[in-house]
Amino acid sequence: MLIVRWLSATALIGFVAVVAFAQTTQRTTQRLLKAGTLIKVDGTLLVIQPSWRPPDAPPIAVETDQQARVILDNERSALDKLQGGMDITARREAPTDQEPKPPLIIHAWSPSSTGLISKVDGGAIHLRKAPSGTGPVSPVVQADKDTRIIRIASFVGATWDEGGPMKLDELKPNMLVKAMPPKGVASRIFVWPARVPPQATTAPTKCR
Repeated sequence: MLIVRWLSATALIGFVAVVAFAQTTQRTTQRLLKAGTLIKVDGTLLVIQPSWRPPDAPPIAVETDQQARVILDNERSALDKLQGGMDITARREAPTDQEPKPPLIIHAWSPSSTGLISKVDGGAIHLRKAPSGTGPVSPVVQADKDTRIIRIASFVGATWDEGGPMKLDELKPNMLVKAMPPKGVASRIFVWPARVPPQATTAPTKCR
């Protein structure tokens, strides 16, 4: 399985209810992170219900092009593979002299039960709310010998972790997981490392 190196925990997104696409859809061309729930792909537009706005706010439309890169469930994919209801982020970095026209990077995830691990009891993985405050679809995820567990490539502190396969006994509390499908025995579980709070430092007091 192709592990995407530049996928990181910062790409994690909130989860909101899908609303109907209306004529009030707002188009955006800002080079900022856009995150939310995909309503549909409308031609070259991603119609997204943004996670940073109230659920009744109008959706936004993000323009795509042939240079856009699509990552679906941690693998390279294509725009026509995206479906309504997926969690999605669309990001374009600011232009630089080396890359004057940065490509749009689209990360999408199939429906899942997402949350922070509270404990692992045999093949039962108990979840609590994700950092977004959203509760998992299934508070207890079941895994068996056929469940594939994949650690997502990301920064752990100042160190880059390439990611890769994991074992069930390597799962620890406070790791963020996405279990697919959202109910029943999971066929795939994607894992992000537990967030470690910054260590307090004591700065010397200036003498006056």
